[in-house]
Amino acid sequence: METLMGLFFWSMLLTTGSSLKCEVCKAVGNNCTGKIVECAAKENACGTMWVDVRRDEDTVSTISKGCMSKKICKFLRITIGIPYGRKTLKNIQCSMAPPSTASLPLALSGFLLKKILL
Repeated sequence: METLMGLFFWSMLLTTGSSLKCEVCKAVGNNCTGKIVECAAKENACGTMWVDVRRDEDTVSTISKGCMSKKICKFLRITIGIPYGRKTLKNIQCSMAPPSTASLPLALSGFLLKKILL
């Protein structure tokens, strides 16, 4: 029972430190800044997309940043340069979630807590 309780606390500490946070913003141009938000569980990448929007004979470049899934990122990469109505995806960059070792200090804290409780 004590071992199960220790493992429970260890797993709780491990999961709380592994959430991904991404900058979220949209703007005209090639750069934007915004709030850092915690991504949903299914969103495991931070994405930056540059899109050209045609307006009559002019083209306006836009940028958007935010959380997305790796699957969406991979799909969007194959659509670069293909026009969709008035929009064309110029480029996309996705940074994936940090490795689970990023929460190593929390895991060690959980292990120490387990030792204290037992």
